[in-house]
Amino acid sequence: MKKLRNALFIVGFTFGALACNPSKDGSPSPERDTQLSGKWELTQIRYGLTGKVATPQEAGYTETLNYNNDGTFNRLRNGKEEEKGSFTTANIENIAGFTTAIYYQNTTYQPYRIQENILRLYERAPIGGVLADGATYEYRKL
Repeated sequence: MKKLRNALFIVGFTFGALACNPSKDGSPSPERDTQLSGKWELTQIRYGLTGKVATPQEAGYTETLNYNNDGTFNRLRNGKEEEKGSFTTANIENIAGFTTAIYYQNTTYQPYRIQENILRLYERAPIGGVLADGATYEYRKL
C-alpha cells in the first residue's frame, strides 16, 4: 500500500510540474508589455516558504529596475549596474498565480504582474524550469 501511495505521489507531482511549464516549447512570443516600461524601485521581498516579508534595508540592499520601450533593461543594486540586456514578455500558464512572464535574453524568465503601479516579480528561473516555492519581489513605479 505504501509503494502504491508513493507511486501515485510521484505521478501526481510529475503531472503538476509539467502543467506549470512556462510555454509549450520554452520560448517566449515576441511581445513587450508597455505597462512594464519605466523605472521601478524595490519596496519589499516576500519569501515563499516562510511568508516572511523584508524591506530592502532588512535584506541589505536596494534595487532599481529600468525597462525601456525598445526592449532593453538594466538592474541596479546599491546604485551599481549589476545586469543589462534585452527582454520580451509573454503569456504563460499559471505559475503561483502569475500568468505573464519577462524573458531575459532568452535564457531565463520571471513571472510578473502589475497592479496599481506595483510590479510583483516571482523568483527568476531558467527557461523550461519551474520553481516550486520562490520569493516575490515588489517594486513601485518611480
